Amino acid sequence: MPTHTTTSNNRLTDSDSNPQSATDPWDQVFTAINIRWPQINQDELKQCDRSVDDLTEFVASRVDTQRDEIESVVSEFAPAHESPLRSFVDQAHRAGEQVSNSVHSAVERMQYEMDELPVKTSLTNLAIGFGLGVLATTMYFNSRRQRTTWQQIRSNRLFQ
Repeated sequence: MPTHTTTSNNRLTDSDSNPQSATDPWDQVFTAINIRWPQINQDELKQCDRSVDDLTEFVASRVDTQRDEIESVVSEFAPAHESPLRSFVDQAHRAGEQVSNSVHSAVERMQYEMDELPVKTSLTNLAIGFGLGVLATTMYFNSRRQRTTWQQIRSNRLFQ
């Protein structure tokens, strides 16, 4: 069984330099995670997808450490030849999460406005109804206007 040592730049190296022992380039990542957080089960860790984001998420769910630190450890030991497609998918996933948070808050605000809309509509309708009532009453009294005293005297036949 090979033993691992840490070099000055925190890279893990095998004390046995057997070429057959390096079958999975992610073994170095798993070992680094196990050294940093020994409470994580190595078998469960190896069942994760071989990507920086998935391993970071897995470790973050099991330890009480900041996500940036976990991602730094995983990224440092991860193989450098991650596929460009996987990197693009990960970036798109992160962008989608940010957009979904914005959309969610916009939908909540819209729901709040819709809940308040009946009250605003009712108050607007009440004000319009009151204004129409005042207008109708004014028109009614203007159409039934009685003649003033002077108009009655002037129309009296005595002055003609």
